[in-house]
Amino acid sequence: MRGEFNGFQSLIVRENSTTYYVHYFAHQLQLVVVAAVWKHKCVGNFFDMISVLLNVVSGSSKRKDLIRDKYKEQVCEALGCGLLKSGTGLNQELALQRPSVNSPKASLNDLRGNGWESVLHEAYVFCDKHDISKLEMEDQYVNPKKPRQKTGITNRHHYEVDCFNDVIDWLLQLLDNRFNEKNSELLVCPAALSPNESFCDFNLEHLMSLAKLYPKDFDDGELRDLRHHLHLYIADVRADDRFSGLSNICELSQIWGDKKHIVYPLVYRLLKLALVLPVATATVERSFSAMRIVKTYLRNRLGDDSLKYNLICYVEKSGMRKVTNDSVIDLFEAMKERRKPF
Repeated sequence: MRGEFNGFQSLIVRENSTTYYVHYFAHQLQLVVVAAVWKHKCVGNFFDMISVLLNVVSGSSKRKDLIRDKYKEQVCEALGCGLLKSGTGLNQELALQRPSVNSPKASLNDLRGNGWESVLHEAYVFCDKHDISKLEMEDQYVNPKKPRQKTGITNRHHYEVDCFNDVIDWLLQLLDNRFNEKNSELLVCPAALSPNESFCDFNLEHLMSLAKLYPKDFDDGELRDLRHHLHLYIADVRADDRFSGLSNICELSQIWGDKKHIVYPLVYRLLKLALVLPVATATVERSFSAMRIVKTYLRNRLGDDSLKYNLICYVEKSGMRKVTNDSVIDLFEAMKERRKPF
């Protein structure tokens, strides 16, 4: 994909020099988390044990039924005591939410500086609930592999500094490596157009940086005009009651009537680019996710053409539903004969 000479990225860039390669965001975050976990031996060993436990449980239907019944009893007991609430979407097995783009680095920095005590409290609550012995944080840390060796540090120092802070530092470092400056701008800058809370996220420099990423859409003269238009635009929409109460740029684009797209054509062009960006990246991500469903182990020898046609049918489901059986029959009837007459 990212090959310098024959990769998909280089082939696209040859056709359009202003194309930006944006790797699968969710997959990038997954790689960051996995790499950070396995760099720390203690954390890696913990997930090794979890993996072994999952393999042991999933290998037996009886074990899975026992755990499921036990979990059902705990949920029923918690519902009876009022610790859990019932309702649609509550207490169910759900997939992980899609990662947000609202400054994960800032969240990690805040967690590193102020999150240790809350994590420790949650761990102590979990130990009390399940009758697990707790470590005293001020006692000397004992290395389980070398119990007779004097470490010279406390349990608090080991788990807070050597584990908690180290993993967060590696996460921040890997995030910087995985998400370069242009990718970060493509994620952060469009948020400056959000009308939420009376356009509180409006940032002139972020929007100018976003426009500079599209040199074929904004030349030097238009960039100078865009800065002036943005000053007028933000004052205009903040004073207009119709734009109050909006939460996203999709809603903003729907009420851009009253000739505002004519009054602020450069701002409208920037808004259209911001709307196209998530659609373009999400469509590609979903297409690559669909490849795992279409190109299975039993169909791993599909050629490029067959794979393309299968993916089109799978990804463009809404369009394929419009194709009737009669039109397909007519198409085949109009094709040339495949067999020569005897």
